[in-house]
Amino acid sequence: MTRKINKDALFGAAPTPPLRANDVRAIEALGGAKTERVYFNGHPRYARGLQELKNMSAESVALKDFIVEAFDDLFEKYESGEGRFKATDVEELRRRIKNLPQ
Repeated sequence: MTRKINKDALFGAAPTPPLRANDVRAIEALGGAKTERVYFNGHPRYARGLQELKNMSAESVALKDFIVEAFDDLFEKYESGEGRFKATDVEELRRRIKNLPQ
């Protein structure tokens, strides 16, 4: 009986040992704020529009970067009190947005 050999395993990098708990904490402390996943289920227009923005951008821009730009614009809009939906306390909202981790 012959054994299957994984070609990638023959020429790939050596396996890295698993990280210890202290290593994980140190990496997180040095890396700044952790990224968090944001889920959005919306009209297909938004997904297609994002894809068109990506396709037509002069540089290679990730979809995530377009979404981050949209969030930044949204935060600025609400900080100035110009959002589509009214905030109960614009000053408090402005303070909370300013205190978000960078």
